[in-house]
Amino acid sequence: MIKFFRSIRQRMIKENRVSKYLLYAIGEIVLVVIGILIALQINNWNENRKNTHRIEGYTRSLIEDLAKDSLQLTEALHYVKEDSLSIVGFEDRVNRSVHPLDTLYHIARFEYNHYVGGLRDLNTDTYEMLTSTGDLALFDQEIINELSALANLQEVAEDGRNFTWDILLDHYLNYSRKYPVRVEHSFIQGGSKVDDIMREEVSLTEHAALFNALVTAKKNNNRIWLVILPALSEKTNALLDDLRKQ
Repeated sequence: MIKFFRSIRQRMIKENRVSKYLLYAIGEIVLVVIGILIALQINNWNENRKNTHRIEGYTRSLIEDLAKDSLQLTEALHYVKEDSLSIVGFEDRVNRSVHPLDTLYHIARFEYNHYVGGLRDLNTDTYEMLTSTGDLALFDQEIINELSALANLQEVAEDGRNFTWDILLDHYLNYSRKYPVRVEHSFIQGGSKVDDIMREEVSLTEHAALFNALVTAKKNNNRIWLVILPALSEKTNALLDDLRKQ
């Protein structure tokens, strides 16, 4: 095409047909511009198609992550609620008991659940990839705001978990050094023969003090999670619903 127009220009110059030469020159420029615009349009279309596919892929991954988190949050909240009610029941029994220290000792040795409820690691890989690559900007601003708000709340939850866990661990270690507990990872199991020997000269008063500190730390942990988990669950499910509508 370019060679064709060049030959026409050369012929017109030789024939001294300047006006027609100018028209052909303008026509050639217009065609070049149109070609560039078409190429840009095709490039934009291809880029938009790629972005659409990327958004769809990210959306699927986010939905998968959030669905797992939603289930975990529901289970964690259920456990914390049940555990809190269990502690209230123990308190009531001790308060009504004729021999409260004996009742407390029996509860601690045979009934108390030493496992701690709360939050495990959340599924944040997709969000972290979005922020690190800058692809978060591909989403609508409303979704970006929801993702950012959820990430901030998740960070608060993680800080709370680390703080309460350190306190709980200190009290758990203080208690278990003297009184073996019924947990899977304990070397000396509660209720074993070694446990019986260790408890031969137990002080009920001393035991009550250590156990009280342990349970109080757990109650505070549960109290924090009873606030954080519902808020985290609400934001997670709201974002999950919005992403499923995309």
